[in-house]
Amino acid sequence: MDRPGATPAVFDFRRSTGKEGLAGPIVLAAGTLAAGSVLVLVALTVARDRPEIRPLASVIGGAATVAGPLIALVGLLRRARGEASLALRSDGVVLSCAGAETQVPWGSIREVRFEAPSRIVLERDDADPLVIDHGFRDPQALAKRIDELRRKAAFGLLRASNRKAPFRTP
Repeated sequence: MDRPGATPAVFDFRRSTGKEGLAGPIVLAAGTLAAGSVLVLVALTVARDRPEIRPLASVIGGAATVAGPLIALVGLLRRARGEASLALRSDGVVLSCAGAETQVPWGSIREVRFEAPSRIVLERDDADPLVIDHGFRDPQALAKRIDELRRKAAFGLLRASNRKAPFRTP
């Protein structure tokens, strides 16, 4: 149990970028950028004999070359919006997702359950179950870790850090 005013100790922290991952927008952007560059190259070198094709191919290739980085930027920003973090602290579980934060004290967690393929369910005494399905890596091991800390908290084995903060604000 934490002392009043003590800073909760963080035993585990996980960050997720969602279930989609980051490879999709990057691969799509690289493909679009490469296709645009090749199209411009073809328009300027191979189509010398047909000058009417050059302006159209150059415009399409140039648009694809500009669109590649834009696709990457928009795709990565969409992924960042779906980012979530999970902190297992001495005072409970804290789930932060899309600017909202949910804190569940250890004493209110009745059961921790893993449901395939990637869901962790925290059964609570005082509220509906909290479902954690945000694409965290190795959710089965994470569920075991949450349950281990829940059991330790039940016996009073979790303590907040006794150290003072290294920096003080005036």
